[in-house]
Amino acid sequence: MNQPSAEQIKQELIEEHRTINVDFDDWAEPVYEWFEEYLATRGIKWSKEGGTTQSRDMTWSGFCSQGDGFGFGGEIVNKGFKKCVTEHKYPMLYKLIDDGGFVKMYWHGDNRNYRNSINVEAESFGQIHGEDHPLKDIWDVELDKEMERLEYDLDEDLESMCKMMYKKLEEEYDNLTSDEAIWESIVANDLNSITNDERETAWVSA
Repeated sequence: MNQPSAEQIKQELIEEHRTINVDFDDWAEPVYEWFEEYLATRGIKWSKEGGTTQSRDMTWSGFCSQGDGFGFGGEIVNKGFKKCVTEHKYPMLYKLIDDGGFVKMYWHGDNRNYRNSINVEAESFGQIHGEDHPLKDIWDVELDKEMERLEYDLDEDLESMCKMMYKKLEEEYDNLTSDEAIWESIVANDLNSITNDERETAWVSA
C-alpha cells in the first residue's frame, strides 16, 4: 500500500481540525472588543446581562450556509448623545443636556426591530427650570419632536451597525477557518501527525 504524501496528510489533518480555531466561544472576542470601542466613539454603551456573570447583550448566529444577523442591546445617556448626533439637528436635546437634564435611550439585543424597542427616559424642561418658566412649554414641545425623530434616526443607525458587525464576525470566522490559519494551529499544538494502518507515524513538516 502506498504511503500518503506529505501534502495529502496535511490536507487530511486540516479537514480533521477544520473548526479548531472556532470551537470555543471566545474566538470572536477580538471582534467584540473592536465593536465595543467603536460604539464608545458613537456615545453608545454596550449593555450587559446575566447578573453576577454578566455578558454582553447580543444575539446572532452563523455562518456557512446561513445566519440570522446580529443584534445587540445598548444605551445612550446624557453627554453620550453629543457623540451620537449633532447640535445643528438636535438643538433642544443639546440644551437639555447642557442645562443639567437627564435623557436616556436604551434597547435590548433580543429585539431586532429597534424602532419598536427603543425606550426613552428624559426629564422635561419644566422639571429642570420649574413649571412656571415662560419658555418651558415651547422647549418641551420641540424636545418631544426631536426625541421622536431621533428614534427613527437611531433605528437606521443601529441597523447599519449591526450589518457591519455581522460582516466583521463573518470575516473573522472565514479567516480562522482558512487552511492557513488551521495549519498554524495544528503545528502550534503539535497535532501534525497521523498513524497509518501499520501504526507507523508519518510526520508532516510545516
